[in-house]
Amino acid sequence: MRLLILTATFHPLIGGAETYAFQVAQLLAARRHQVTVATDLPSGHQPGEQIDGDPAGVRVERLSSYRTTTESTIAWEQMAFGLLPELQYLVDDFRPDILLSNSLDTAITAKMLALGADIPWAAAFHEQQPEAEPLGAGRLRMVYETLRPDLVLAGSAFYAARALHWAPDLATALIHHGVDTDLFHPARREPHVRERYGLTREHLLIVCAGRLKHRKGMHNLLPAFAEIHRRHPETRLLIAGSVNSASRAYADQLHAQIGALELDGVVTVDETVPYTGMPALLAEADIVAQPSLAEGLGLAVLEAMASGTPVITTDIPGTREITTRSDIALVVAPDQVPPLAKALDQLVTDPHVRKSLGERARAHVEEHFSHARMADHTQAALADLITASASRRTAPSNAAAAHVSSQAEPAPHAGRSLQHATAVPKALLLDIGMTVIHPSSTVLGEELRQAGHRSPFEPDRLTAALVLAAEARHLPLPVGISGDDKVALAWGRALGVPDPIALRAFHTCLRRPDLYSDVDPDAHVALRRLREQGIRLAAVANSEGALEDELAATGMRGYFEVVIDSSQVGVEKPRREIFDIAVNALSLSPDQCWFLGDGLVNDVLGARAARIALPLLYDRYDLYGHLPATASVNRLTEVPDAIDRLRRPSS
Repeated sequence: MRLLILTATFHPLIGGAETYAFQVAQLLAARRHQVTVATDLPSGHQPGEQIDGDPAGVRVERLSSYRTTTESTIAWEQMAFGLLPELQYLVDDFRPDILLSNSLDTAITAKMLALGADIPWAAAFHEQQPEAEPLGAGRLRMVYETLRPDLVLAGSAFYAARALHWAPDLATALIHHGVDTDLFHPARREPHVRERYGLTREHLLIVCAGRLKHRKGMHNLLPAFAEIHRRHPETRLLIAGSVNSASRAYADQLHAQIGALELDGVVTVDETVPYTGMPALLAEADIVAQPSLAEGLGLAVLEAMASGTPVITTDIPGTREITTRSDIALVVAPDQVPPLAKALDQLVTDPHVRKSLGERARAHVEEHFSHARMADHTQAALADLITASASRRTAPSNAAAAHVSSQAEPAPHAGRSLQHATAVPKALLLDIGMTVIHPSSTVLGEELRQAGHRSPFEPDRLTAALVLAAEARHLPLPVGISGDDKVALAWGRALGVPDPIALRAFHTCLRRPDLYSDVDPDAHVALRRLREQGIRLAAVANSEGALEDELAATGMRGYFEVVIDSSQVGVEKPRREIFDIAVNALSLSPDQCWFLGDGLVNDVLGARAARIALPLLYDRYDLYGHLPATASVNRLTEVPDAIDRLRRPSS
């Protein structure tokens, strides 16, 4: 592919967004894709200047002529469109076939570029709390709802949830940020790092890396370190970060705090460390402390763990996706000094704990967060997007409508992602409602008529609208209404039914015991074939306690070795614990299992968070055909078909 990456900041600046763009560019170029990065000219550098350390094989264009204005230039026009002449020249010269933008601030320009060049647009976002900025909600609505990237590459569940919050039907692929475990490695220790800061081997070096922003929690680290330094005078603290995209005020606050705590000469704040200098710094550190108050994922934590350095971090959503085991890092409450000081003291005083923690942490990153894994999934997602975009340009305008209305034939892309599966699972975990047993269109139609809606609907339209509406349960808005009400309103609006009628009809449907009574036409055939193939089956569903009875009433209980009803185990999807319960009941590991369900959040994102080998979306009505990076099937029988293909000797 010919990939153009649009990113406001890039190497030599450091930060999560810059690291992500650097890695994607470098990894895809190494796989012989042609990659160009369009970015800003950083302060202190001249136009056309080559900057040491740029990713190998990548063309980096640092734009600067937009800054040149004349008396006739309208300032607002320059702010809105000043980049376009340089980008037009770059597009004409490079001729990309896909665009990847790397932040909210590039979204408007990215949309113009994608439309002008007629290429698909993928977007990655790294901002932590943009809604707190001026007009933040408006900015998010504009990007997700109005501009609508063709695909959002979410580096963590935090970012995936935000995308689905603002646009529930937006194509979103959860691909965890990865770390180059060869670059960030214990062997990267270099003596010149300590020499640079006037340190010797007798000093115990604590490092904190990240932008100088309040959410990084460095203002809590300083008093915690001061307490430790009084007891352990050999300790030194290095804060490596810059004020890029941040306010200078916080950096000034840190310097004032260092003086007030009498830590001058003991604590160093270095704003000049480039990304290429981080591997040696993290490997040379004795301890890395990342006391963040909020993170999208916590890339600095991953890099430190990959370096084999013991890490102290905080219990926040972004880092919980990393610290899934209790023996790979010390995790403390956020925004509190005493627990942070206690954790520092534990590692400072016990070198054996530091060693074992660092070794386990590195093994964890190698297994779950390698940059090779990220590259595999990113490459596949972008390639699928190019293919899907080309198909849309050549398909008849009414193809989508005709496709949804017909269940007789599978979708053209049916099972498109199963072709990439390489290993036969030992078990398949299945959702039940809307996957194996469907809502009765007869019941739905009857209750709509009873509630006052007279116009009939096609049966498939009633149930397809409910599949989409089910995702609304996970939205925090509107505030003050139940999850059932959110689903009811979304269902009614998808059908064009007034809110009061939809609410009345939906709640009546929920009280009917025959609501879930339509067995999938392929269910018995698919489940029987899977059992004959030796695949173990587990039902995993959010239910009110009737799951066993529903399976028995439809003659399907005998297929399932394990039945996990959320009301009985006390946890619901998408929480990873319910998947863990099922996997443990089978005495297997997540990487030996596939999962199949109809829900993007409950099933796909939940299974991904639980490290299930292959989360599959059952897209019965081809509602999500525009999601190129989501593994999906349109018929249950495609799963045993795929297993047969995997077991067939290659010719």
